[in-house]
Amino acid sequence: MITPSSSGWRKSLTGAAFTLLVSAFALYIAMRLIEAMLPVLIAVGVVVGVVYVLWIIHRRRQGW
Repeated sequence: MITPSSSGWRKSLTGAAFTLLVSAFALYIAMRLIEAMLPVLIAVGVVVGVVYVLWIIHRRRQGW
């Protein structure tokens, strides 16, 4: 019976843990950036929405 070498699963487990750690850190940074930019994103969204509604009203008044 052949037993798997311990270094194989240790490398795999270490790689998975490292990937999980890097992913968690990237998600943390992304969440902090979104949280910091949230007021700006909301303001831009509101402006885009108002401009879109005004553009629709303008087109309908022209009989488009």
